[in-house]
Amino acid sequence: AEAKALESLKIAQLIQAKEQSRDAYIRLAEIAKEQGNFKNAYEWSQKANLVKDSLLNAQKTKQIAQMRELYETEKKEQENLLLKNQLDVERLTRNGIIMISILSLLVLGLLVNRFRLKQYQTRLALENEQIKSQKLAAEAQLQQEQIEHKTRELTSNTLYILQKDELLEDLKEEIEDVLTKVTLEEETRRKLRLVQKSVLQSLEKNQDWETFKTRFTEVHPDFFKKLQGKYKDLTTNDLKLCAYLKLSFSTKEIAQLLNNSPRGVETSRYRLRKRLGLEDKVD
Repeated sequence: AEAKALESLKIAQLIQAKEQSRDAYIRLAEIAKEQGNFKNAYEWSQKANLVKDSLLNAQKTKQIAQMRELYETEKKEQENLLLKNQLDVERLTRNGIIMISILSLLVLGLLVNRFRLKQYQTRLALENEQIKSQKLAAEAQLQQEQIEHKTRELTSNTLYILQKDELLEDLKEEIEDVLTKVTLEEETRRKLRLVQKSVLQSLEKNQDWETFKTRFTEVHPDFFKKLQGKYKDLTTNDLKLCAYLKLSFSTKEIAQLLNNSPRGVETSRYRLRKRLGLEDKVD
């Protein structure tokens, strides 16, 4: 199965088929996990996520291009409409001058014609205003969709970190169990200790937090600034808790992210309410 997956990956890369490359990476990660090779499983999963992010970026670029094309089309139509109106105005004005020169009795008719022209211009202005409003609404909707997409992506990445940490925790416990209960040669024991050290370094939360904070700020650029501006004494853990609550993570998920117990998270939430001056019923 692994050879077949590698062959599929090679072919996908050769023909630059990103979706097939992503599927091949995922399959290789599953095979490595089934074989107990968690390091390779993690690396394959990382590559799959990189390809997936590339696909998402390509889709986003395509959407932006479509919106730009729509905008240019609407702009051209407006220019043509304005040109037509300008020609109509010039024609009506010229005809009016000719009519006034020929017969002064047609002054009343000219005034009526001017009045109708004013009505047309007013209607045209209203139509242009409606088009402008629709365009602004479309842009606002696109921006909202982009924020929602980034929020889903941020949540997905954070949950992936949780899964990664759970996998590393299991690996750490298995290594510790082997080192404690199994008689090993010194060289083997030394290598296991190195792996264990690498796992412990990977479980460090600071790097994950900085990555999360950067992506979170892209989605909610003023969130931390407003919090820290209004509440000067908030700690880093308070900011983390606020961000995770903003994304509607469960107590269990927040506990894993903060390397704390669910009960400890509930206590932190209670203290945060007091610090922010919120009532107990406010989440």
